[in-house]
Amino acid sequence: MATLDTKKIGAVLKQLENAAKAGLKALNDATDGSYAGSPFEKHPLESIGGISLLLQQLYGQAQKDIIYEGLTEEQIADRKAADRAAELAALQATVQGQLVEILTPVVFAEEEPEPVDEPDANSGGTL
Repeated sequence: MATLDTKKIGAVLKQLENAAKAGLKALNDATDGSYAGSPFEKHPLESIGGISLLLQQLYGQAQKDIIYEGLTEEQIADRKAADRAAELAALQATVQGQLVEILTPVVFAEEEPEPVDEPDANSGGTL
């Protein structure tokens, strides 16, 4: 059985705690101190997963917002409206294509009609 290296484990835990504290500082900087005094701050190592998730969400939003950098509020509103209109048009085109597929009648290959027995004149009209 492998022996535990407590010094190495302790050092890694300290690094993780420092990373959690740095992440929390970045989170507070980005949110005007929204997480100051929170359980994240009191127990950063135990909260590292939550801190990481929030930072990833903020990063993703920041990446999306880069396209609006340098634009006025009016330009941003116009761009967002144009983006929504383009998304709606794409969605409508997709739905329209699916409707055409669903509503297009299925054409079966013409089959030869089955022969119909004619009543025998001698049998009195019965088959």
